[in-house]
Amino acid sequence: MLILLAKITMSERERDASSPVESELHSLPFREFVTHFRDRIVHALYPIGEDYLKSPQKKVFDIIGSISFVPILTPPIIGTAVAIKLDDGGPVLFIHTRVGRDGEEYGMIKLRSMIPNAASVRKQMGEEKFRKNPDDPRITKVGRFIRHWSVDELPQFINVLRGEMSLVGVRPQTQDRIDYLKEIDSLRDIYPDWVKSYHICKPGMASLSTIRGRALLDQSEHGFRRRMRYDTFYVKHASLGWDFQLLFQDIKTMISRKGAF
Repeated sequence: MLILLAKITMSERERDASSPVESELHSLPFREFVTHFRDRIVHALYPIGEDYLKSPQKKVFDIIGSISFVPILTPPIIGTAVAIKLDDGGPVLFIHTRVGRDGEEYGMIKLRSMIPNAASVRKQMGEEKFRKNPDDPRITKVGRFIRHWSVDELPQFINVLRGEMSLVGVRPQTQDRIDYLKEIDSLRDIYPDWVKSYHICKPGMASLSTIRGRALLDQSEHGFRRRMRYDTFYVKHASLGWDFQLLFQDIKTMISRKGAF
C-alpha cells in the first residue's frame, strides 16, 4: 500500500513539473538573468543622464570633438586676436573665473570683447547686476562683432581639452551669479535642483540655454528660470546622441546670431 501511494505521489509531481505553468516558473530565473544582462549591456553602451555625464563616452566625445574643431577654428581665432590687438592695444585673452563640476572653480578662456577695465567701469555705471545690456558701452568695436558671431568663446576648446568644460553641458556660471539667484524668491523652488546640476555636469561650450535664447534669457527673472530649467533638464536626459544633436543646433544658432549681444 505504501509503495502504491509513493508511486502515485511521484507521478503527480512529474505531471506538475511537465505542466506549462511549472515550466514557466522554472524558466523565470533564466529570463531574469537575460533581461538583467541585456539591460547592463544597453546601459554600458548607451548611458543616460548622470551616468552618461560621468561615462567614458562623454570624455571621448569631448576630446575627439575638440581635436577635430581646433584646426578649423585656429585661423579665425588668430585673425580675431590680431584685430583685438590692433583695435586698442590691450590684452587679447580674457580669463574669467567660473564654477565647474563639483563646485571647483576654473579660468574660462575667452577672446576679449570689452575694454580692459570693464569691471571697474561697470561699478561706476551702477547697472543692475547680471542683466546684459545690448548697448553696453564697454564693448569694443571688434568685441561687438565677435560677440554677435560667438567668436569670443572659441578658445574654450582649451578648457575642454583640459577637462574643465565639455562641448555640451550646463551654462557656465560665476559664483556671484549663483549666489545672486539664490536670493530671488520666485526661483527658490527650482534653485536646489539647479545648483545640484553643477555638481553633476561640467559647464559646456554649448547648452540648451544658448540654443533657446542665449543672452535674451538674462533680461528678466522669467529668463533666469528658463535657463535654470534648461540646465536641469539636460542633466536628467543627457546622452551621446543628444550631445551630437545639441552641438549642431548650437552651430546653427551661432550662424543665425539669434539672441547674441
